[in-house]
Amino acid sequence: MDRRDYTDRVLSSLRRVTEKEREAIRSELDGHIEDHMEALRELGYDEELAEERAIAAMGEPDEVGRELNRQYTGWGWVLVSRAAVVLTVVLCAQALLALGILGWLLIASPPVFIRMNRLHIPLWQQRSGWISAFQLETTSCGFTGSA
Repeated sequence: MDRRDYTDRVLSSLRRVTEKEREAIRSELDGHIEDHMEALRELGYDEELAEERAIAAMGEPDEVGRELNRQYTGWGWVLVSRAAVVLTVVLCAQALLALGILGWLLIASPPVFIRMNRLHIPLWQQRSGWISAFQLETTSCGFTGSA
């Protein structure tokens, strides 16, 4: 069995990998075999025997493929994990809004709106007492006095 046959048998055992992952695994396996062959050639083995021994040292291709297959979980779990992250962020934002923390951060310095010569103050400012009488008379829009 040569390198190409070995990697093809390993890759045939993989079910839940993309083509990009499949090519990365192929190059990784080829790299390991080549490194092992280089070490054997330095010890005096000829090319054919070095390749045979390197492939034998890698293990049974079906077993290697099964072990690699366990490492790749597939797209289902990737999508579930990303959906869980989004759901967690949404729930945290809702919890912060319910506590009033995020609401104050989002509206820390809201503008005062003037429409049709009437002063419109956001409802949250009216209820919280955040606007003082001085601020009603001297707004940033240059409006002084009552409507």
